Amino acid sequence: MRKAARIMSKKSETNHKWKVTPLIVLLLLVAVSFCKIPLKSAKAEEGGNYPFQKQLEQDFNKVTYYGDSEIIKNLEIEDKNREPVLLKQDENKLTLINYWASWCVYCNLEFPVLEELSKNHEKDIKIIYIGDTKEGYKSFESMAIKSNLPQHDNFYDSRNFVKKRYEISTLPTTFIVSPEGKIIYRLEGNGDWNSSYMEKLLGSLINNSSTPPES
Repeated sequence: MRKAARIMSKKSETNHKWKVTPLIVLLLLVAVSFCKIPLKSAKAEEGGNYPFQKQLEQDFNKVTYYGDSEIIKNLEIEDKNREPVLLKQDENKLTLINYWASWCVYCNLEFPVLEELSKNHEKDIKIIYIGDTKEGYKSFESMAIKSNLPQHDNFYDSRNFVKKRYEISTLPTTFIVSPEGKIIYRLEGNGDWNSSYMEKLLGSLINNSSTPPES
């Protein structure tokens, strides 16, 4: 009787699986469709024009222009004391969020340029540094000290929330974010932040929030 009960149970399970399978397939299709939603704005996805396009694309490895279609997520990161804090833009300034790693040569080359930019625009621009976790916290801390990064604006992506959410695979990657929290640009690679065109671009963003003029 037990043997028969097991067989009947297996048949019942098999039938049940066949009934559930279409639902599972539907759920998987829905999940996949959500995973494929692009982080870029429609304008960027279509390859439309955006301010200073030619200069930016010559200067950086990859440029994504969001306009005002994406809001920065308040993801959990760690401060210098390894206390959890939320990623947040400066509500009174244009914010540059620079994602870097201790092993990244180009990140190291970019630090002094960004710090010079920060000093030249202290009242208008805030730079937030977020370190990758690949080589661990000690390596992150050592590089931050060696590069004289401001401790109060240097954070650690301890749980890779930022890296995963924005699918960061190129370093450095920098997000330009408006005081309202809108991502305007995503710039991948090491660019010339003190060039004349960049000065005009940042100046226009400071004055006009997320609606810069045409170049």
